[in-house]
Amino acid sequence: MQAGLGLLHLLPAYPLDCGRLIRGNFARQHGFALAGRAASGLGQAIALVLMLSYMPLRDPWLVLAGFFIMIGAQVEDQGVFFQSVVDTVRMREVMLTDFSTLSPSDTLADALVRCVHSLQEDSRSFAARS
Repeated sequence: MQAGLGLLHLLPAYPLDCGRLIRGNFARQHGFALAGRAASGLGQAIALVLMLSYMPLRDPWLVLAGFFIMIGAQVEDQGVFFQSVVDTVRMREVMLTDFSTLSPSDTLADALVRCVHSLQEDSRSFAARS
């Protein structure tokens, strides 16, 4: 069983040890985003082949290992995608700059209407006009 697990980790699928080594070497040459996408794609392909090839043998452990490799590769792919979004979006693009204000003569209904129809989340964020 231990030898089988050792051989499993030699597969070049991302969440496994050999897959991490390949991703690291690829990242030095092509950048982290491209390396992460390539490693997760390769990991998912290897996991699919692993699951489909061992299903006829009715070996649940190898099918389960393929399933976890698939999940790990998908999580890596999502992480790379979210990191690329975080790296490209600037604060000025998402920052709220248009504030609604209330005057002392406004009613609670006016505050509710402005709260519902603006991007501000609650009436505490409205500034009182002098």
